[in-house]
Amino acid sequence: MSAESTVYNLNHDWDNEIKRLKIQHDFFREMAGGKDLPAVVWAHVKELEAPRIADVGTGTGVWATELAAQLPETTVIDGYDFDVKKFPDPKTLPKNVTLRFGDIFKPFPPEINGKYDIVHVRFLVFALKKDDWLVAVKNLRKLVAPGGFLFWEETGPYSWASSPWSDPYYEWVKLESEVGNRLGRDPLAPVRLPSQFKEAGFADVEENIFAMLRLSSTAPVGGQPGLLIMAQSLTGLVENGVLEGKYTKDDVRELVERASQDVQNGTAINANLHWTWGRNAV
Repeated sequence: MSAESTVYNLNHDWDNEIKRLKIQHDFFREMAGGKDLPAVVWAHVKELEAPRIADVGTGTGVWATELAAQLPETTVIDGYDFDVKKFPDPKTLPKNVTLRFGDIFKPFPPEINGKYDIVHVRFLVFALKKDDWLVAVKNLRKLVAPGGFLFWEETGPYSWASSPWSDPYYEWVKLESEVGNRLGRDPLAPVRLPSQFKEAGFADVEENIFAMLRLSSTAPVGGQPGLLIMAQSLTGLVENGVLEGKYTKDDVRELVERASQDVQNGTAINANLHWTWGRNAV
């Protein structure tokens, strides 16, 4: 992601953001049956003696770190993000994991083109404008070695819902959608990703979609990614001045508290997790 062109509104209150990223990682991993990669991508990794993997939009590096524990020490995992402030102390990382600056909107350095057997990216829906998605897929394809895979995990506002109805939660969904449209985000993201993979030249493009509702119905209030994202998003919009004259931080706290109470009383929050992957046949 790029600091110049981002429409991201979650980068604030670092302790809460880092906590949210870890809870989100664990939650969505459980949604996907405890898996980190699609079966065909995992099989490709297992065939290689020394796989090279890139994790783009790595955040705190949690995905890269946990994957490293499942692979031989000969594996090389490089995490890329424009927001290096989220990176943990390098001394705490596995020896074969390195985190570094990277900008998904711009071509990567030519020396790493075609370097990676797997390129993984996830959860950029808050960061990309409508026209950025295809650009990002094309830039990422350049990193993928012949026969390697691009694997993208994503959610999108089209799937954000609750059952039964929660007035405060839908107030946020409506507000987030309105702001997203104003900022130029794609309201249908990530539904278009499979076609964008194909347009970028990937072969054997596949998709799997997981629903949050079942897991959300049993998770504690403090472990609900939907509520955590709601709080971070609204607070970020207030701090960025987007909601000036409409919402204050006190209003945000009150809205989140009401939504949390609905969840405590049995409301389940939904979001769909899209897994999209394709092979670089060149």
